[in-house]
Amino acid sequence: MTSAVLLVVAAAVGIAATAVKLRHFLRDWTDPAMRALTVSCVALATAVAIQLPPVYLALNDAAGFNAAWPVQHVLAVLAAHLVVVFFLHSTKDTRTEGPGFRRRVNALGGVAIAASALMCGLFALDPGARDFVHGPGGLNDSGGSPTAAGAGAFLVFSVYLGTAIVVISRQSARWARKARHIPWLSAGLALVSAGTLFGFAYCLHKLLYQLATVAGWEPGWTVSSVEGWLMPAATALSASGVVLAASGAHLGRRPRGPVRMWWGHYRARRALYPLWHRFRTVMPEIGLIPPGRVVPDWLLLDNAAFRLRRAVVETWDGARHIRSLVPPEDPVALRAKELGERAGLAGDDLAAVITAATVEVGLRRRSACPKAEVIGAGPGFGGGDLADEVDWWRRVARAHRRSPIPGAVLAEYLEETLPRTADA
Repeated sequence: MTSAVLLVVAAAVGIAATAVKLRHFLRDWTDPAMRALTVSCVALATAVAIQLPPVYLALNDAAGFNAAWPVQHVLAVLAAHLVVVFFLHSTKDTRTEGPGFRRRVNALGGVAIAASALMCGLFALDPGARDFVHGPGGLNDSGGSPTAAGAGAFLVFSVYLGTAIVVISRQSARWARKARHIPWLSAGLALVSAGTLFGFAYCLHKLLYQLATVAGWEPGWTVSSVEGWLMPAATALSASGVVLAASGAHLGRRPRGPVRMWWGHYRARRALYPLWHRFRTVMPEIGLIPPGRVVPDWLLLDNAAFRLRRAVVETWDGARHIRSLVPPEDPVALRAKELGERAGLAGDDLAAVITAATVEVGLRRRSACPKAEVIGAGPGFGGGDLADEVDWWRRVARAHRRSPIPGAVLAEYLEETLPRTADA
């Protein structure tokens, strides 16, 4: 894998990690540890994305000077600082630590600000230096002697980032050992630790390379030939660890077979999704929570058990209202029963076909009076446990999808009602 491909992968993984943590942040925005980790993911993903040629060229064109370098490196410092803050908040009880803890966090923030200011100051001394240029025209890709400002800025950056990475590596490795009984969390933290090893190698190489060139010795390789894959590897591994650890909090909630259990919940919800979606579209008021505005519900992978339970509850609420529109003695239900018995169906299979047919007609009747009150809506189940409810509605969804009877009953119903509507 080339460094360019690895950079694109790292950017994609960073965006995925940001999306995961952003959703968690929106659910728990009062937690300072979650705030720090979320903003860190955003900063890291943005810093990696700036390394992509279309991004830094557009940024520089918009700014009118080489703005990509200070923006990218300040974001990297910010990301490292906030990850350290995350670990501090996660391992300390801020209610008992007192003002000493806050002073420590503020002191770390002061160091990050000082490092950023010093880097930007050195950049401002010679903003057009090849040291700061991305791409083939830059010192990193083509080699050559550094400027004093460029070497100084890179030395400050590598020392600060390397120190922060050592702290992060120690904390994540210690957490991974303590979380051995939680496989997903342990694996996620182990990936973060592996990412920090690549990150530290990146900082060490940058430091030694700059010191060598300042001393007058020019190495026989370019900076990008080594750091061009160290940095994306560090980012991709660390971001993957964040995604895995965040998902593991949901997938590993149960001690036995978490993956198999999650997969069963997800598959069941996908089987119910078409039927549930039709209920929600025609009767949005049955929804327990608002639908997603950006990502369709069927694409969401976390909280599979909760989403399945919600789909079943909302489907029952819609079905109770449909039952009030198409009661068992309705000619539509009787016609569905007649066709089902003629097809040799009995028991639950017959009941599922009848339910699927009444749902088809009931949704049509509901669409004709969308402002009518939903009768029978409200939290609840049909009387069994979750497994029984899921099994029943999957049977109905299967009848709705495969049996010709619901379509035939709906067609007969429309043939009878359309002429009356036209006459009226």
